Amino acid sequence: MRRHHWGFADRRCRLHYAFWESPSGEALKLPQPAFEKLQRGLRLTRTYSIVSLLGIALIGVLLGGYYRHAAVDSLIQQETRANRALARSFANTIWPRYAGFLEQAGRLSAQELRAHPEIDALDAVLEEQVRGLDVVKVKIYSQEGLLLFSTERAEIGDFADRNPGFLSARSGKVESELSFRNK
Repeated sequence: MRRHHWGFADRRCRLHYAFWESPSGEALKLPQPAFEKLQRGLRLTRTYSIVSLLGIALIGVLLGGYYRHAAVDSLIQQETRANRALARSFANTIWPRYAGFLEQAGRLSAQELRAHPEIDALDAVLEEQVRGLDVVKVKIYSQEGLLLFSTERAEIGDFADRNPGFLSARSGKVESELSFRNK
């Protein structure tokens, strides 16, 4: 018996077939070609590659979501501390001069409150304090929820006694949330 080899090569792989031939030239039993083994191996490799890619993508999405959540929480905490310090600074500056007016302002009507000369003076002081800062609006409430001062005059005299933000502030809790406003 003679063993014959036949080979084939291309860019992707080198295939090698071997078969046995009897002395009469008749082929006996052909072993399983290496090509079929290679094809099975490529199929498994492709399957593992796809599963790995999906696993990596899933982990990437999960880590991205976690990082975003952690970054937003950190930003909110940092801004809450900064807002608390800024509010304390405003109170320390404003309260000594305007305490009497703010304590009596709850007895005035919304129209009288908006037209009061102390509102103009308070507005000027606050405008000077917020110059150069990223402050959008300043509001001062009474303990009952009456808006005594706002940098937007039309809001002065409104009640916020059911507003969750006001109720939280009145109870002494400092809360912040991330929101986007149209500019």
